[in-house]
Amino acid sequence: MNRKLIFGITMMLCCTNLSAQNTVPVTNIRGAQYPQITTDHRGVFQLRAPQAQEVIVDIGGKKYPMSKNAEGIWTATTDPLMSGINYYFMYVDGVQISDSASETFYGCSRMASCIEVPYNNDTRFEPADVAHGETAMRRYYSKTSGAWRRIFVYLPPSYQKQADRKYPVLYILHGGGEDERGWALQGRTDIILENLIAQGKAEEFIVAMCDANCRDFEKEMLQECIPVVEQNYRVQADADHRAMAGLSMGGLYTLNTTINHPELFRYVGVFSSGWWANTPKGMENRMGAEQYYQKLAARPDYYNQQFREFFITMGGQEDIAFNNCRIMRERFDKIGIKYSYFEAPGGHTWPVWRESLYQFAQLLFKDKVQFANDDHAKDYYVKPVSATSSVDDQGFIRRWRLLEPLSRPVRTNAVFTDTYLREAFNTQYFKNQMTILPKDGQKVKTTVVQEVIPPGFGRGPQAQQPAQPTFKTVKETLTWHELESSRYNVKLFRFGEEYKQRLYGVLYWAVTVVDCPEDMENVRLAVGSNSASMWWVNGKEVLLMSGDRRMVVDDCVSQSFTLKKGQNIIRGSVINGPGMSDFCVRLINEKGEPIKNVTIR
Repeated sequence: MNRKLIFGITMMLCCTNLSAQNTVPVTNIRGAQYPQITTDHRGVFQLRAPQAQEVIVDIGGKKYPMSKNAEGIWTATTDPLMSGINYYFMYVDGVQISDSASETFYGCSRMASCIEVPYNNDTRFEPADVAHGETAMRRYYSKTSGAWRRIFVYLPPSYQKQADRKYPVLYILHGGGEDERGWALQGRTDIILENLIAQGKAEEFIVAMCDANCRDFEKEMLQECIPVVEQNYRVQADADHRAMAGLSMGGLYTLNTTINHPELFRYVGVFSSGWWANTPKGMENRMGAEQYYQKLAARPDYYNQQFREFFITMGGQEDIAFNNCRIMRERFDKIGIKYSYFEAPGGHTWPVWRESLYQFAQLLFKDKVQFANDDHAKDYYVKPVSATSSVDDQGFIRRWRLLEPLSRPVRTNAVFTDTYLREAFNTQYFKNQMTILPKDGQKVKTTVVQEVIPPGFGRGPQAQQPAQPTFKTVKETLTWHELESSRYNVKLFRFGEEYKQRLYGVLYWAVTVVDCPEDMENVRLAVGSNSASMWWVNGKEVLLMSGDRRMVVDDCVSQSFTLKKGQNIIRGSVINGPGMSDFCVRLINEKGEPIKNVTIR
């Protein structure tokens, strides 16, 4: 077939009227009626190509043959699409083209058509009537690359209004086949941050979106990108106020740069990435994983001190980087590198990376260098202002009644066997332990055993411990606190730091109430915790998580049970040995989807 006919007059928009049930995505060019989105998120594509013999639409790697009518209009309807932005192409008689009815974005190493699928009852990634900042484009000449390059810089809402204020910076990288425009356009960085800032969930900070397409990005980052930002914008130019993150290829560059220079960054975000389990041939010296594992293994405590947050996310098992990331996390566990892990289904796609930034942004620039006296529970918790609340966007329960930590002498996490834990969790520490529905400020009296810590000794990952421990029995009066976590994971260590000086060798008790509008069958409890824990629903044990752990979303999932209409009580107990501790909890259905139509009180 003549290509000129394909790419010329015959490549015209079909102007069929919009279906009453369908919507036009914001990624359509002005006036274009197609593509359309159905109520169940299927894409409807049309193209006028009267002389074509075959037309196919390819979205997310799945190809849909299109059907031609008498007027030469080709049409196809896809399966339901993921909310967010999706790349797609059309093939006309085997020739790949972009759809002239859609905006194009640089991705897949070319200008690609995109369709933005609406989010159902989720406004986190949609523009809102909140204070807005601006995204600027700055050109600079790179001596490292020997070329003119660009950085896109997001400035938060207060930047132009507070001329004396300096801001932290997040340096963030795109993936392979994309460039510095990715986070500004496909990623919706400004929208995500401004919505979080307006809700008080994130600090204001600058975001530098760098071009990672160069031979030696680490050198480009350190000698070009960071100096350009620090010389031209009001930034706090120190490690405590510097973060770096990246997706896919950008995640690899983030790993390499931050492991080589842990003194420069306090926050690290790795999205849909991980060092190659099998390094591609010819890249062993530059990208081989072993050199980085060796550095980590030589000084794990140092790296754990340097990185206040090492945040890893993945798009589920369908993510092409899932196996590399899994192997990397296993190596981290073996070495003793601390990290947080979050998983959002969706594969290796921009909807997943938007979610990754949404989660990561809430962790940035909130912690202090050390556990200082002015770093209180208020930085991680708030007192509830209403009688009830909802689960968050991912189904996580954030409202809990937490008891100040109980003493439970334990020197290591290695003793967290099932037998030890059952004895520890089933010990009667206070009256009505398994039936109490505590109120904020309620007191409980308990008698506990404490290890005597002589002068010069201590607890914690690096503390020196006496060879022969001695113990004493003490009476304590502890208080329940009703709190809402500012994050999906409940930071027990920070809670304990606020209300008790003793942080190690303790048990935490947590209680919450779930109100259901009706009986719910085939419900499961999904838990992640940074230490061993046990969980009960309506007085019955549903989950025991033994051993030393990492805080991983849905790390353990219970057997199915039924939630009754009305009040249901979830109880949990988390033990902390020499380290830190937190947990996250949500309810999921038989398909593994979070249950959201419940009330928490």
